[in-house]
Amino acid sequence: MRKLTLLVLAGVLTLMGPAAQALDLHFPGEEPREGIYLTQSHLVEAEPAVLPEMTDYAADKIQYIYDTYLAGTDCKGYFAMVPAKEAFLQKGSLTHEVMGRTFRQELPFLTYLNLAPMMALENFYRTDLHWRQENLPDVASYLAAAMGTQVGTGYRENLWTGDFFGTYSPRLTAPLRPDAVRYLTSDTIDGCTVTGYDLMGRAETQPVYNLEKAAGGNPYDLFLSGPQGIQIMENPKGPAGKELVLFRDSFGSSLAPLLLEGYSKITLVDLRYVFSHTLNQYVDFQDQDVLFLYSSLLLNNSLALK
Repeated sequence: MRKLTLLVLAGVLTLMGPAAQALDLHFPGEEPREGIYLTQSHLVEAEPAVLPEMTDYAADKIQYIYDTYLAGTDCKGYFAMVPAKEAFLQKGSLTHEVMGRTFRQELPFLTYLNLAPMMALENFYRTDLHWRQENLPDVASYLAAAMGTQVGTGYRENLWTGDFFGTYSPRLTAPLRPDAVRYLTSDTIDGCTVTGYDLMGRAETQPVYNLEKAAGGNPYDLFLSGPQGIQIMENPKGPAGKELVLFRDSFGSSLAPLLLEGYSKITLVDLRYVFSHTLNQYVDFQDQDVLFLYSSLLLNNSLALK
């Protein structure tokens, strides 16, 4: 029955477009807010209430990966959710809290890691939905410690010289200053290699921070060259045999470099760009840490996961 509901929902969204997702999705007793609004110098997207069909679809996808690849191995599984900006406003949406309870119940085989207590509105770009890497060392340290490893804090902060007007900027006419994009380096990060795979499975060596991509239209693509299905980061100075498989959306691009010190290898998987049934072509699941890290925005609109 759940799968039938999802198929019907997918058809509705295809036929009706984004407007179909804006139909009376607020909580009882909560005034609905639509679109982008400006508050505390931040552009914020009003979140709809939790869509059970979407959280069920995401949970089913993660369950499939666990059953297919992780069950019966020595892998240790974890789940963390990146709150949307509205979760940190005084009158913000309850979406993050509701979704947190949902995924704790539906994914009991994963250890739930709560990121909200160590984050704030200032963790995010003012004009965009993404978090700022220079504010993430504490988040990276928390995740690493929870997974039985550790990362350092001795980073060098670098400034990309261009201006960043995030994805929310064109949707509001108020004049705003651009965001600054800063990125963190260290001896460990500088010594790491990155291999990305295109849709044909062909390997390509890539930088951790791609300044050319940043100048190409979306400055957030500076982090790991933007969206890709599979990327492998290798740290020759990392603890031998300690590996992480990170299932992620775009938020993982800026976090992953900060986890490098704790691992000799990090494999990043973005299920928006690679099919879940083909993962054994890239990953031999044995005894890795496996972290599912997704934004609440994606989990509440999860049909993009393949």
